[in-house]
Amino acid sequence: MNIKFFLSVFFQFLTTLFFGQNIYKEHVKAMGGEEALKGLRNVVLDQVLYSNNYEIPQKTIIIINKGFFQETTFPGNKMIVSMYDNKGWQINPYVSNKTIPLTSQEVQNYIVASRFLSPLYDFYVNKKDSYVQEIKIVGEKEIDNDICYQLLVNYKSGFIETIYMSKKTFLIRKIENKLGSTFFYNFKKNGGITMAQNTEITNHMGTIVSEILTAKINQKIDVKIFNKQ
Repeated sequence: MNIKFFLSVFFQFLTTLFFGQNIYKEHVKAMGGEEALKGLRNVVLDQVLYSNNYEIPQKTIIIINKGFFQETTFPGNKMIVSMYDNKGWQINPYVSNKTIPLTSQEVQNYIVASRFLSPLYDFYVNKKDSYVQEIKIVGEKEIDNDICYQLLVNYKSGFIETIYMSKKTFLIRKIENKLGSTFFYNFKKNGGITMAQNTEITNHMGTIVSEILTAKINQKIDVKIFNKQ
């Protein structure tokens, strides 16, 4: 092998590695700082969903890396999903009038949702123990008049997605994967943690926008709420 070529590739690898670590560090700082994020135990959100001219109230309780509970109120109906300790159930009156166990894939989806904090945070803080296998900086793209780093994220599960992180604020503006896209805007601090107050999710079924009305962290939560109803 040509030694000059080898050194050039090796230098490029080191530059990318250290540059990546620096922007992940800035991302963690923008989210509230490593100490605050490590101290996050749970999040309680009151939200409203906007879809097809409807306003749909929603309450979400997340115990970080452990539990996910969500209650969505439709006119005349209520949908509930609950996951705790890798088991879960749901109530969906549009499917059945009985409580339905979550499938193994659904449980995995809500385990991911219970992580709450970004994969960039997990990759930077937990390193080899992270659920993220690799992150590559593959370019730049403008999202909502915001120039963003385009990051290709490979998970140890085999899942792949693209994350767009603002070069100015180091906050995540958009995530794209095979399921669709999620756009984040209107960032504010809640209990010292930076959160997007608005999220726009687009997939094959259409687009739905959520708005956080209140956000509380590290609340006293009775885990009985996760028990099967």
